[in-house]
Amino acid sequence: MIDAPTVLHTFLSAQLSLTALTGSRIWKEHVVPPVGYKPSQGKAIVFRARGGQLDYSRNVLESSWQFKCYGSSVGDAQTLYRALVVALDDKQGAGLASALLEIAGQTLIEPESNFEYVLCFFSTIMWA
Repeated sequence: MIDAPTVLHTFLSAQLSLTALTGSRIWKEHVVPPVGYKPSQGKAIVFRARGGQLDYSRNVLESSWQFKCYGSSVGDAQTLYRALVVALDDKQGAGLASALLEIAGQTLIEPESNFEYVLCFFSTIMWA
């Protein structure tokens, strides 16, 4: 079975354009950032799978992913979102056969924390 969250996290963590903005604040399988995170600490990305399916060989996985890009302001969150799109859209590498922007970003506010973020979705194809 493909460890899709780890494949995607490894790919994203290798993108210098993203880590220059987030440091190590790219969290897989999170709906919101971990307890203790504050946007004043720097930009951050959380992502999780929305669903997907294996092909008949069980070696190829097509998935949809939810991403949230956080920043200390709407502008910071949008800057990170744009960097994510440049780093991931129409890209491949290390277990990632394809990644495409599925739904473009929408700026929102977390109801419980009031953190500003940009929500977007990507579809991926991964292989074992």
